[in-house]
Amino acid sequence: MSTGRSSGAYAVLFPGQGSQSVGMGTALAEAFAGAAEVLERADRVMPGLLKIVREGPEDVLRQTAYTQPALLAVSVATWTVWRQRVGSALPAAGAGHSLGEYTALVAAGALSFEEGLALVRARGQAMAEAVPAGEGGMAAVLGLEDRQVTAICEEVVQALGDETAVVAANFNAPGQVVVSGRRSALAEVRQRVSAAGGRWTELAVSGPFHSPLMADAARRLREHLDRVEWRVPAWPVVANVDARPYGDRVEAIPQALQAQLVSPVRWVESLRTMAAMGVTHFVELGPGRVLSGTVRRTLPDAVVLNVQDPASLEASLARLKGDGLI
Repeated sequence: MSTGRSSGAYAVLFPGQGSQSVGMGTALAEAFAGAAEVLERADRVMPGLLKIVREGPEDVLRQTAYTQPALLAVSVATWTVWRQRVGSALPAAGAGHSLGEYTALVAAGALSFEEGLALVRARGQAMAEAVPAGEGGMAAVLGLEDRQVTAICEEVVQALGDETAVVAANFNAPGQVVVSGRRSALAEVRQRVSAAGGRWTELAVSGPFHSPLMADAARRLREHLDRVEWRVPAWPVVANVDARPYGDRVEAIPQALQAQLVSPVRWVESLRTMAAMGVTHFVELGPGRVLSGTVRRTLPDAVVLNVQDPASLEASLARLKGDGLI
């Protein structure tokens, strides 16, 4: 039951690479014309994309050049349905993990959907080509503190004499840090992580993202970023690189998105920034529940919701209405 008054504020979160799955967004598109229309627009920009989303094969959907526009399209389709249902009850803030930051900026009106698709398509291609296949990768380190993982990476860099060899790339939740770098360096990091009592999980990605090895991709991406006429977001979007909302700093958007490719994703800090802004409820819009898990580990008292099909949409709307937030 609704209390009739707000008990906080809600934020929206948009997933990044790794949350994709064949068939994602299909149920929403079948139930809501707004979602279907967004996916059809994406298919006009990238003919054949919708078929890959709906039918796969999974190994093609997993390719960076397809994954990024596919995730953006499905997440924007989810946002479109959400926006139609909540009316004027806009989020107090929002953020996206890596690729998801582009979705957040599209949702907030900082650029058009078509511009976003073009950007992430170029981004995905640049990232895929920055390092030869098989030479780089990423892995999640579990059970160690951020400072321990950072120190291990620095030790390996010094041992190898290569400043670009490996870095702590994603600070996703307390006790969960993703490292990124050359395969040879990752093997060294893994040994030290094991010796320190941590756990190691290889990620199914095609390159060492959010590391200095993406410098060439970042330079290529900047050419595309500078072609966009950026607009002030309709609500605060928190940037990955510094965990601060853009506000009216329109000129900061392309700079931050370029830097994002070679910089850590400061996700824990971003969540805490939104909590400090008064956010009590977080709604993950798009496939998977990866970000929902990071919120639970970072902000145990927060209400965590997810929308990826009609049932989860209705459940999330009901909770926000019951808590007086929409």
